[in-house]
Amino acid sequence: MNYRSEDSESASLDFPKAFFQDSHDFLQKGETNSMHPFRFLVFGGGNSPPENQFSLESNVRYFMRIRERIGVGEAPLDLFFADGIDQARDLQFNDPEFQIPTANLALAKLIGKSSGIRNQYRNNLLASDGQSSLDNLDAWFEERGNSTEKQINLVYFTGHGGKGEKNDPKNTSVLLWNDEKLNMIDLSEKLDSMPPQQTFLFVMVQCYAGGFANLMFREGLVANGLSMQPRAGFFATTYDRVAAGCTPDIRESNYSEYSTQFWEALCGINRMGEEVVKPDYDGNGFVSLAEAHSYVIIHSDTIDVPVKTSDVWLRNVFSPGFDKRETEGNQSSGYDYKKDDLDLRELFLRKINKAREIPTEHPKPIISDLISHFAEAEEREVFQKLSEVLKIKGDFPLMHLHEKKILLDGENNILDKSKKDALDGRKKIYHRLKKMVGKKYPELQNPFHPKVTEILCGPEGRTFKELINEENLWEDLLSKEKEVEKWEAEKFRIQKKLAKIMRLKRCIEYVWLTQLLESKGSFRQQSDFFKLVKLERTQMPK
Repeated sequence: MNYRSEDSESASLDFPKAFFQDSHDFLQKGETNSMHPFRFLVFGGGNSPPENQFSLESNVRYFMRIRERIGVGEAPLDLFFADGIDQARDLQFNDPEFQIPTANLALAKLIGKSSGIRNQYRNNLLASDGQSSLDNLDAWFEERGNSTEKQINLVYFTGHGGKGEKNDPKNTSVLLWNDEKLNMIDLSEKLDSMPPQQTFLFVMVQCYAGGFANLMFREGLVANGLSMQPRAGFFATTYDRVAAGCTPDIRESNYSEYSTQFWEALCGINRMGEEVVKPDYDGNGFVSLAEAHSYVIIHSDTIDVPVKTSDVWLRNVFSPGFDKRETEGNQSSGYDYKKDDLDLRELFLRKINKAREIPTEHPKPIISDLISHFAEAEEREVFQKLSEVLKIKGDFPLMHLHEKKILLDGENNILDKSKKDALDGRKKIYHRLKKMVGKKYPELQNPFHPKVTEILCGPEGRTFKELINEENLWEDLLSKEKEVEKWEAEKFRIQKKLAKIMRLKRCIEYVWLTQLLESKGSFRQQSDFFKLVKLERTQMPK
């Protein structure tokens, strides 16, 4: 890919100069090797300019910069992003230095719409191969279908996602340019036509991304079993949750989303050019995709609850309906987390007694010690690190997690009340201010009236500013809005803690289910599961 050189606001990026070179060598496609073991499809961006945020373009640029570091600089890569190479201003960005005049902001709040008023637009700077569109994706899959090469196709989507329908909630979708939509079932049908020697790995970071984990199945349906083509993937969050990361903010040091930390785990360099310790949890000298996924689960400070295909497979094939147990239990007599903890410990102890794998001085060792022994390296690291962060006790971790969740839910309810009080206060000031302005300027009932221009550009502007500042109403309004933002930030802090609780709970359940599979699963189930695990442990050439 050639990086298009043109003057733009991208000069505001806070990358170290040495890392963001003027020559843009990191972003050039350069020479490619059609026989390289990997081939990449990168697509995404928004479905329209107001939904095509700066961070989405930046995600692609970061990936392009680190390709060499993970050994795939010569791998063929196709990029379909937003409106492609169209010269229209399709990308939304927000420069914190951009100031909105008081009159504009006040008029927007009182007679118009203030959301997005600080956003600006420019053309995207990626020299892509075309729009992110169904036609271009169809052409790409047709080319792959005609190929006789044995390659690993790594598909990276960075954009927006949509919920599944009520009767099929896991059939979630990705949004393409011009409001086109591609759902999981339709993508699965494209994959089903691929030759069996074509392996597909997915990294998808959109809202409701977890629905696409079902791409591992023929036609995207659990009942059909695993597809003929090897498929596995990693997803920013579950099928029923929104994901973090889309923002017009140009300050990349603020970014915290799934693929940012996934790629930094593989290359050892974060978006700011700073070195990070690679997560070689099993000590074999390489970082697998599964280890990168666990790295995100441990280090991400977002609302995301990342999932991988083997996790989804365990819950839907080996233990169908597993995710409903907690909900159904709470609707009746309450869910017995202590019993789950005891069942988990007994499962481990039976395995110890059968295989004599570890000596036990204590007849009932705590669960944390058992998980540390039996879990695979990447799951063990997640369990240990998140347990430390959340200060979880090792004897009854599931019960302790549930107790922490109850406390956080209670704290969240208190914050809801504080936020509501702040919103009510803001509403009173707003209506008072709007009534005052409407009395002096009845023309402003129509935001396109010439009086608006007089206020914004003429001498009437000073009178307008004096009016909204009477009794300090304008400053009081802004103060109340900051108070609302404060309570929203506090609620967001709790949501991030709750996400970590969900991640740790899923980790414990993953270890539990893998142990059950080993002792009770059929040969076919064990074989399918370990096929997925092997794919998830794919390593980059470097």
